[in-house]
Amino acid sequence: MSTLRPGTTLAARYRLADRATSDLRGVESWTARDAVLDRPVQVAVVEGAVAPIALDSARRAALVADPRITRVLDVGTQGDISYVVTEQFRGATLAELVDRGLCDPEQARSIVGEVATALETARQRGVHHLALRPEAVRVDGTRVVLTGLGLDAGIAGADQSDPDATSRTDTVDLVALLHYLVTARWAGQPLDAPWLTADTARPLPAVRTTGGVPDLPEDTPDWLADLCRSTLTTRSTDGPRTPGQLVAALQPWQTFEQPAAPTAAPDPARPPVRTSVHGRGAGGRQASRGHGAAAVGGAAAVGAAATHGAPPAPPTGAMPPSLPPSGATPAGAAPWPQQPYPTAEIPPWSPAAAAAMQGQGTGQVPAQGPAPAQGQYAAQAQGPGGRPPGGPVPAAAGAEAGGGRFDPTWITLVVVALVVVLGLVWALNSVFGGYEPPIQSDGAAARTEQPRDSKDSAKPEESPAPEPSPTPTQTPEVRPVIDSGEALDPEGEAAGDSEGEHPDDAPQAYDGQPETFWFTRTYSDPTYGMKSGVGYAIHLKEKAKVSTIILDTNDTGGKVEVRATSADKPTDGKVLATAAFSSETELSFDATEADTFVLWFPELPQTSGGKNRVELNEILVS
Repeated sequence: MSTLRPGTTLAARYRLADRATSDLRGVESWTARDAVLDRPVQVAVVEGAVAPIALDSARRAALVADPRITRVLDVGTQGDISYVVTEQFRGATLAELVDRGLCDPEQARSIVGEVATALETARQRGVHHLALRPEAVRVDGTRVVLTGLGLDAGIAGADQSDPDATSRTDTVDLVALLHYLVTARWAGQPLDAPWLTADTARPLPAVRTTGGVPDLPEDTPDWLADLCRSTLTTRSTDGPRTPGQLVAALQPWQTFEQPAAPTAAPDPARPPVRTSVHGRGAGGRQASRGHGAAAVGGAAAVGAAATHGAPPAPPTGAMPPSLPPSGATPAGAAPWPQQPYPTAEIPPWSPAAAAAMQGQGTGQVPAQGPAPAQGQYAAQAQGPGGRPPGGPVPAAAGAEAGGGRFDPTWITLVVVALVVVLGLVWALNSVFGGYEPPIQSDGAAARTEQPRDSKDSAKPEESPAPEPSPTPTQTPEVRPVIDSGEALDPEGEAAGDSEGEHPDDAPQAYDGQPETFWFTRTYSDPTYGMKSGVGYAIHLKEKAKVSTIILDTNDTGGKVEVRATSADKPTDGKVLATAAFSSETELSFDATEADTFVLWFPELPQTSGGKNRVELNEILVS
């Protein structure tokens, strides 16, 4: 994974942008851009022996659609790189939220209620998180988002075979999150596990005993205390057993509002920086001309403030960062915060304003150290012998102020003269030079050149040096993407049946919405009785290798076959895989490259209502 850099593109689609933090060992997280859909995404690159398990778990999570879950968008490999693409992470983790301050019980109820609702949706699809922790939940404004569904369980190596045990694990960890938000102590599964990075900041563990969790605040509401004590007790079987039961126990809750991040209070010892108009006219403008002028302007501004009661402008000690301070702070001037001058527009300088400034301030430059050279406006502001700025400027001062000007006229004349000379030379060569044939390529010159004698022509030609073979470029792997779906009833069409198997609903089997589905007609006999079967064709955007097809269905039993064939010949070719229907039917086979795969149903399954028909919620290919 060290070869990945910002700008690397995975699967010719996901362009990596910035490295992101991840508390999972063996996982490199990146923010990225989906070049096809032009949207931000999150890419998790997985290494090690757990990569196949993690990717398989993430594929199952891709079937879960809930606004509270960062959805899995793509799973794949490129060479030796395994990756999972999800929606981009947003908001602060619960660990960051608790670092700012503990939540009150009602805030904690709202957060955990939202997460429990999301996990109940996943549980109904047969997917469990099994790695809940403060880093896996984020709060973005009023939105609570669960991350890592599928991937984290694969990285943790969690046993997902027992649905009752996995549901209970998630529920206990949800209550542990509730406890954590009000105590900052973690009462869930231990977080010193090897699947988390060593530098992960872990919360202090809560003491779990047979009597419950003792470290609850005294003002904890009874509902929260009873829930924590019944659920988090060691070896307890009490309390809710599924996220749905926890949702029922927590309802109703209010919309969570994330508290604003604390802002630093202003330092009372640092007065706000204020400047008078006069201070900016003399001090600010002159500071851009020279160090000595800045000292004069600063002192004048202090004097003006004393006369009119306005706050003093910054003296020389507070020079802008682009100019180094010159000399020490004037005697008698109070120290000023080291801040740059305000960026307000400087009023134009005028003799009258300068005269007013001179009358209000001392106009004295501190005596410490040699005074730096003064610019034009500094000479006008101070003047020899304390002369007001409105007075005449001595010739010597004016000459010194303007002596640094640069006259580019002579350079312009030299450039023009060189251009004229070069033009004359080119013209003379064109007039007196001999005629030259047009430029010929090396190949044309070789064809027109004749051999001088037979001896020269008899000499064998030298064989050209072998050209270096071009470096082979690695062709990016083509990811299988469903382009369209098609309901198939070839035997019914041949018999004149024009109704078909609900062809208009075929797109609902891959629309990314598991609550919608494509379905066949309902038959009284699961083996049809008058035909061998019906099917569904999966058309990819381009030819790609496919090794797994996952079907999210509402059925059980029956039989499904998959072939790499065309829609007009659905039963031709080798059967790549076969399986009975379940809520999550997985068809795995050797990687096969094709642009169309056909699902054939020789025996219909039954829905939960006892109907003999296929109901396809979602199809996932990889």
